Amino acid sequence: MTPTERKATIKVRRRGDWTRVYAEEDGRDVSHLSYGTQVLRMGPRGAVRMGGIGGVGTERGFRRRGLARQVLARAMEEMGGEGYSCVGLYTSTKIVAHRLYRRFGLVDAVRSTRAYKVLDPRRFVCDALDEMLKGSSGFGKSRLLVRVTLRPHDPVLVRLDGEGAHLPTGGAGRSDLSISMSTETFFALWEGGIALRYAEEANLLEWRGEESSYRQLAAALAGRGRPLEVG
Repeated sequence: MTPTERKATIKVRRRGDWTRVYAEEDGRDVSHLSYGTQVLRMGPRGAVRMGGIGGVGTERGFRRRGLARQVLARAMEEMGGEGYSCVGLYTSTKIVAHRLYRRFGLVDAVRSTRAYKVLDPRRFVCDALDEMLKGSSGFGKSRLLVRVTLRPHDPVLVRLDGEGAHLPTGGAGRSDLSISMSTETFFALWEGGIALRYAEEANLLEWRGEESSYRQLAAALAGRGRPLEVG
């Protein structure tokens, strides 16, 4: 039987916060994507529940058979049934798949020349916080051990003091503060696209621990970023 005569089966597998939709042929996953819930902020007061698509791909020997189209169609059907307000993804406008996305009604809402991939979360978080704290006198001689979680990565321990951010060595002990946010939110804070105060008001981050510790960190970052406004 030739590849064009074979019939792939479109399947759906849910695991945690993500759903994988894939084409299976002879027991192999040959074309796939994943989607999960993302909150799309519309200014400081508005938000919609968006189906965020990622991990789109088709094995080389199975391309040009319409498998990606079938997988995307099934994913759209699943997300529609789950009540998502909209669907979104990040992609290049120069790839073949871009035409496929346009056929399904997706439009180019934002064009960006920058892309990020966090290969070493520990080092990245430490370096980014160190840069964000430059010129701040918010810590002085005190020290703060912060557990930072950039979803979907594992938590990272960082020690903050008057000299900046450092990766603890040896037994770090119990953290004074735990902060959890999406990777996208952290990038926005790091680049100064939003202020920490806005991230708080828009529920873009969660924190646990002593309030005094969090306020100390917030005071150190108070001069960075800008509020987002409804256009």
